[in-house]
Amino acid sequence: MTDNKTPQNTMESLLGVLRDDYLADLPVRFQDMENEILGLEDINQYEEYYQTLFRNVHSIKGSAGTHGLFILTKICHRLEEHLTSTQKIDVITHNEASNLLKFVDLLILAREQIIDGKDVFLKIESELDALDVIAFKDIIKVIIVGQSDSTIDLITKLISNYPVQIVTVSDGLQSLNKLMHDNYDLMFIGTELPVLNGIAVIAAMRMSKSINATVPIVLLTSTTKIAVEPLLSVDYIIKRDSNMIMNVDNAFKKLFGNI
Repeated sequence: MTDNKTPQNTMESLLGVLRDDYLADLPVRFQDMENEILGLEDINQYEEYYQTLFRNVHSIKGSAGTHGLFILTKICHRLEEHLTSTQKIDVITHNEASNLLKFVDLLILAREQIIDGKDVFLKIESELDALDVIAFKDIIKVIIVGQSDSTIDLITKLISNYPVQIVTVSDGLQSLNKLMHDNYDLMFIGTELPVLNGIAVIAAMRMSKSINATVPIVLLTSTTKIAVEPLLSVDYIIKRDSNMIMNVDNAFKKLFGNI
């Protein structure tokens, strides 16, 4: 009799068992998430519940990716983004807690569909996008693209007083990948970047049909004598000099009004 238990088959079988065990454990993890979200409404326990919830979500996201369950990873990533935007407050409202619980509802639904053998989740992804609009409606999503840590830190500190969610990227190609998939309300970008320079990134965005094709752009440069094609539609060109902080603050206020 031929033994079909080759090393590859054995490994696939083991991974399948681990995946099934992971899915079986999720309902308890989801219940913990719900309790932790409700705990965020208590000002005396906000920080404790926040840290526990964030670790839980991050753990589920990482394990889901390991098992190839990328819809769970995507939902957890969006939930992490929302949690990051609320990190500096002391308590959340009941409505905000309800929005967070909707992310958990999507995780529960995704798990059920995975167990049923489904591998296309268009409805869940559509609901996730709609939930993003609700959850982030008062948050300004900003991407800062630059290779200077000091410049990124200055801008981050300056606009952190506003209701913003900030993503930082150090090279042009990586920023372009993010701009093609994640929605932003504003981009700060330097001219000199590894792999793909700032002008090339702007040109690619403006000529694309992506969600960020018309995103407001603040171009940071060592000189204002830079050739920028009118079609690129850069909203502000700001020189990195002693007036940069003031000019960035003024540009931000003009773009978003009295926040």
